[in-house]
Amino acid sequence: YLDELLPYSLHNDWPNQRVDLEEPLDNTYDWSAAPGQFVPYRPSPANYQLPGNGPGWNVRSTHLYTARYRDLIDSIFVRANNGQDQLACLWGHLPEVDFLTNLQIIDSLAHQKAAQYPGVTFRYCTAIEAMQLWRGQIDSIPPALTFEMIDNGDDLYFQVTTDEAIFQTQPFVAVKDIYENYRVLPCQPNGTNQWITSEAVPKAFAARAAVALCDTLGNQSMDFINIRPRELYLDNLDPEYSEVSGSWASVTADVWGTDYRSAAIPAGDSVKVRWYPQIPAETLYNIEFRQPPVSNPAAEVIFRVVESGIGIDTVFFSEALPAGQWSYLTTVSLSAGSNTYLEMVAAASESGLNAAADVVKFSALVRDRDLQPNTEFLNFGEIVVSDTAWQTLTLHNHGIQPLTVNSISTVNQFSGVLSTFPTVIPPMGQFDLAVYFFSDESVPLTDTLVIASDDPVKPEIRIPVAADVQKYFRIV
Repeated sequence: YLDELLPYSLHNDWPNQRVDLEEPLDNTYDWSAAPGQFVPYRPSPANYQLPGNGPGWNVRSTHLYTARYRDLIDSIFVRANNGQDQLACLWGHLPEVDFLTNLQIIDSLAHQKAAQYPGVTFRYCTAIEAMQLWRGQIDSIPPALTFEMIDNGDDLYFQVTTDEAIFQTQPFVAVKDIYENYRVLPCQPNGTNQWITSEAVPKAFAARAAVALCDTLGNQSMDFINIRPRELYLDNLDPEYSEVSGSWASVTADVWGTDYRSAAIPAGDSVKVRWYPQIPAETLYNIEFRQPPVSNPAAEVIFRVVESGIGIDTVFFSEALPAGQWSYLTTVSLSAGSNTYLEMVAAASESGLNAAADVVKFSALVRDRDLQPNTEFLNFGEIVVSDTAWQTLTLHNHGIQPLTVNSISTVNQFSGVLSTFPTVIPPMGQFDLAVYFFSDESVPLTDTLVIASDDPVKPEIRIPVAADVQKYFRIV
């Protein structure tokens, strides 16, 4: 599959192999039959480990730590000194505590070996630079790319044109919808170095489209089409943020950006900040606020949306907003280029309370109805036979219109809910369901909740349910 996307992979991990048998399966691989030399090869279409005539290239790679302690740097220079050019992919993870140390040691070893083998020269390259040097073809100019949207009634298609041949069998075209789902669109030829997507994209739900491709030497081109305006994130570090009143200070924390702003609120007083978005197009925008983890947060908070000097919405909160998550404020229609700001006023009737400001979001990905369960899997774990176990499933409506849940059924009848239907979830609201599991059999069992609603994109949602039903036991 990589040969359809990438000309250079550089991830041959000879001689390692690993099989993960525990769900969720992760990081299973086998490079035991691959070449052990740091020499690029074209993988065989029949077996990715073996050299063949595939369109792409691969080469051995190894972790920096491994290269430090297994004399790999020496063996690379020995083979190069014997006349076989080497291309080594040495890698590490930036969060590793010894990442920089490993880089320094590898660099020191490389210079030591260069002095030991004066006939061998080396250089550090990107993957594309290295492979072009290996192939003896130097080209740094990416393809000239034209990405166009074709309006066809209620549907959209996309056309891609380049000025040269590309490595991929077709361009990689993807689309994002207002529900924040992504899908790859297949393409078909539409002329020399030109392609058109073959699947329709509903115009009503389309948000953004993108294309990526590269030429036969690895030079990449990308382009984007914003069908709806991109999300605007305004952080306290951005110039669009302004403090109107109060004594504010920066607090370093694990938040959006690197810090947030905090202010102590005098008793009987308030503090105020504003965010000034640059609105790119006239449409509806969801506005959300992310509360930082400030101590003793003020409960009385007011948000105002002001456009061209006119207040168009005000939202009151009487309880402290949850920290570390997005809180929905309102949905408003805003005009392009208007003088718009979001104002936050935090008040305190007593001393010792604090206000905090970090990031706000303006999103044009506004949907009418969007049903989102708080989990994709209900696991009851161990339960007792002939006894009823309960869990709570929360259904969120991330749309601006009421959403109706018409029914909830089960496949195997081991689980269920006691709520009556239909039930309506208000805009940006939620509904808590008490889900039960019951069985007279003491064996592991599974079931599926089937949720039917008037969500226009996901009219049916299935949630797997599992329980390990055990006989009564006691601790001795």
